[in-house]
Amino acid sequence: MKIQTISAGLAGAALLLGMISPGEAANRKLFEKVGKWEVERDLSVSGAHACLAAKIYKDKADDDAENAVVLKRDEGVVVISLGYENWGWDKKEEVEVAFLLDKRMILKDSKWTGDDTTLYTSFPERILPDLIGAKKLVLRFSDGDADFDLAGLPDAYDALKRCDAAAAVAADIAKPAAPQIAAPVPQAAAAPPPAAPVPQAAVPAVAAAPALPSKERMAVYFVAGMVQEALKTCDIRSTGKQRADLDAKVAAMKAEMGAAEAELRKGMKEALAEKPCPKGDDLAKVERMLQDLIDKTPDEFAAQMDKESAAKEAKADDKP
Repeated sequence: MKIQTISAGLAGAALLLGMISPGEAANRKLFEKVGKWEVERDLSVSGAHACLAAKIYKDKADDDAENAVVLKRDEGVVVISLGYENWGWDKKEEVEVAFLLDKRMILKDSKWTGDDTTLYTSFPERILPDLIGAKKLVLRFSDGDADFDLAGLPDAYDALKRCDAAAAVAADIAKPAAPQIAAPVPQAAAAPPPAAPVPQAAVPAVAAAPALPSKERMAVYFVAGMVQEALKTCDIRSTGKQRADLDAKVAAMKAEMGAAEAELRKGMKEALAEKPCPKGDDLAKVERMLQDLIDKTPDEFAAQMDKESAAKEAKADDKP
């Protein structure tokens, strides 16, 4: 590794997986901001893995050096890119380093690829429960540790899955309909008389693809569905009336989800497989969330989530 100081400040286009040029930055669109994480959709990519989640921040304990963590889901794997202002790797330099989550050793010799200020690699999806549950990602080099802040990742990862679900639905809607091939007319058949012209009013209009709900309403449906499923398997205090009221709320929103509903349900199933039942403060939060979902309209609940996310971000900024 060659060490150098990078004054450019890790421009976002150079960070995202070490593979995105400045010209491609225009193809990305912000899907959702979750605390200090930003989830973006790459409009040049179609299908279920078009989104990424990025957190770029300054490390006050390291002279405000800029750091970045970028996650992207792919088929059966999660791609991780780490950026550090003072790195200077050769392009495609191979790096073997110990990989830890918090203080837990995950791999003693994980393999990464370097490119200037960035290291990137991919891991099987089975790492996700440990990754999402961690507060810090650590690469242990022979001369010291490089640690990266993962705070806020659980909510950001849920948003990443919603973004991928919306991208998958959009790709399905955009697929052209299969052409209708007319049956061949037997050669011996006499030509039919010309058909009478069809009045314009009789020609059926082609139905427009239904619009997807807003990302805020998809987020509320996702959270409500997660709470609904958790009530079936986890020890969460609730009454029969609360469960019935929540079921009614979810059912009322299901219709507007349209084509996105199946992908959102798939995301819920994956999330529940990755996270254990809530305990302690998380359990109390879910119990409060249950009542809020019942008492508030979806738009009110979405506004509350935004407010809480902003407050959490402000609190994190106030820490020395």
